[in-house]
Amino acid sequence: MLKTTLAMTEDDLMPEVRQAMWGMRCSGTLCDGLVKMDDGGEFTVHKAIMASCSEYFRALFGCSKSKAARSDVLVPGVLKQTMAIIMEFAHKRIAWVRCDNVESLLAAADYLCVMAIIKHCCDFIVSIMTPENCISIHNIAKLYNCSDLSTTAYNYLMQNFIEVSERSEEVLHLEVDEVEAMMLDENLNVIKEETVWKAVIRWIDFDRDNRKQYISRLFKCVRTGLVDTDFFVEKVKARKYVAEDEACKTLRFVYDLDIMVNHEELPTPLFARQRIPYEMMFVMGGWMGAEPTAFVETYETKADR
Repeated sequence: MLKTTLAMTEDDLMPEVRQAMWGMRCSGTLCDGLVKMDDGGEFTVHKAIMASCSEYFRALFGCSKSKAARSDVLVPGVLKQTMAIIMEFAHKRIAWVRCDNVESLLAAADYLCVMAIIKHCCDFIVSIMTPENCISIHNIAKLYNCSDLSTTAYNYLMQNFIEVSERSEEVLHLEVDEVEAMMLDENLNVIKEETVWKAVIRWIDFDRDNRKQYISRLFKCVRTGLVDTDFFVEKVKARKYVAEDEACKTLRFVYDLDIMVNHEELPTPLFARQRIPYEMMFVMGGWMGAEPTAFVETYETKADR
C-alpha cells in the first residue's frame, strides 16, 4: 500500500470557526485575559488570539512577569469603541472601517502593531481620496509612517494639482517650505504655469500680512518662461506684491525670455523648462509619399501640445 499524506483544509468552515470564537469571547467562555482602557472600557480576551494579530499583545502577554500580572493589562491611549473593532478583527478577521473612525483606528492599529488593520485603513483612505483631502492624507501617512499611502497621496496631489490648487482649503494652511517644494517639483501636472502663479497668490492672500514677504521666494518656483506674455504683464508684474518687493524688481530680465530660450548656444533655464508630463502619445515611423520615414512625433494629451 502506498504511503501517502494528504493535507486537508476546511476553508468553508473558517467563517463558522471565527464566529464561534467571537461568540466565546463575547460570553467570556475560556477567556484568560482582561484588557482595560483609559476611558473605563474592559474586554475579556483570549490571549493567544490577541497575540496572533498584534505584536504589541504578543510582547505584553508573553513577557516574563507572573501569569496573574500578564492576564490583567491596561492599554493606554486607545478608546473603548476603537478597541472593540480591533477585538472583533482579532477573532473574525473583519474590520469595520468608516470615515468617522478610520483615523483613530489607524492610530490604534499603529500603536498596537496590528499590521492587517493598518493595511485595511490605508486601502480605505485611498478609496476616499479627493483633491480636498489629499494633503491631510499625506500628512497622516507621514505621521504613522505609512510609506505607500504617503507616496500615493503625494502622487495624487501632483497629478491633480489644478483641482487641488483651486478647491482645497488644506493647501492654504501649508508652510512656505511645503509650498515651495510642491511648486518646484518636476512632476507638478499643470497645463499652464499660470495655474502655479494663481496658486501662489491664493496662498499668500490667505494671510497676506505674514506671507507677502515670501513672494520673491515663491516667484522663482513659477516657470515664468512658459507664462503668456500678456498674462505676465497684466497679472504678474502688475501684482502689488511683486511691484513692492525689491527682490522681484531684479527679475525684469523675464522680458527677454524669448531671446534667451531660443538661443541655440544657451541651455534652457529652469524657469523656462517644461515639467514632466503625465500622459504622452508617441507616433513613430509612417510613410511620406512612397517612402517610409523615421520620424518620431510626440503629443501631450492634457496640455494639448
